[in-house]
Amino acid sequence: MWLLPEHQGVSQLDFQSDLENSMSNITANKLKTKGVSIIETELEHQPEVVISVRGKERFVVMDMAHYQYLRECELSAAVAETQTDLKAGRYAKEL
Repeated sequence: MWLLPEHQGVSQLDFQSDLENSMSNITANKLKTKGVSIIETELEHQPEVVISVRGKERFVVMDMAHYQYLRECELSAAVAETQTDLKAGRYAKEL
């Protein structure tokens, strides 16, 4: 789970709840009978689809463009965190 700072009155729990409510859920059985076409149909309406197995959410499927976007966000956040640490002097010098 991503931890986000509270921003403009929106807590992490609110964000997580909104995220879970916005994702479509496909059962493994439906995926087995309808194949990839059910994923394609669901991805037309939202960026991510949850696959549930025996009633439990197990996998998230997304198109490659959305995946690449998320990876770029993750890397940008890591760079920003590193820059903040450097400016604050939170690093070790090795000889």
